[in-house]
Amino acid sequence: MRTRLVLAAAALGAIALAAPHAVAAPAPATLDGKKVTTLTQVADAPMQANDADIAGGNPTASRLQCVAPRCSVLPFVYAPAKGVKADTLFTVTWTSDVSDIDLYIAEVGKKGVKTLIGNCGGSAGKSEKVFLPAGTLKKGKTYALIADFYRTPGEKVTSKIEMPGKDTVSKMVPAAIEDNVQKINCTL
Repeated sequence: MRTRLVLAAAALGAIALAAPHAVAAPAPATLDGKKVTTLTQVADAPMQANDADIAGGNPTASRLQCVAPRCSVLPFVYAPAKGVKADTLFTVTWTSDVSDIDLYIAEVGKKGVKTLIGNCGGSAGKSEKVFLPAGTLKKGKTYALIADFYRTPGEKVTSKIEMPGKDTVSKMVPAAIEDNVQKINCTL
């Protein structure tokens, strides 16, 4: 009987040590453009206003690392299948005209630190888009679409990644006004 108690205690100890690994976040989905062409996430954006961020510092760096309830994060592994043109379109949509949701695309490093790849931080409309042509993202790397709930009365926000993606970002301003990371009209 004593042997069973010792074995039971050892088994419970082993389960306790393994438990943190069992509750770890699931691996990010793989976007290959053939079997998986679209990733979508719907998140609740609670009422909030983060206008104080404008006052100073580097708000982009903190937004890349943010989590719920301030942001939603849709991680993925970029792995274009053979023959897939790997252009990628990132879109965030919402329903309220008074909301200001910002879109960030980041590479996720080995320790979870995110590095900015592209973003859209407009202040009007009900959507933001960023189109990244083939060659911008690297095969086998992990990336994340981050929707920052900068200002919202509370609503649902949909994040979507499409590969292959079509460049549907508005072209209303001359190309010379576009910068090297995003298109100026990313919210129109």
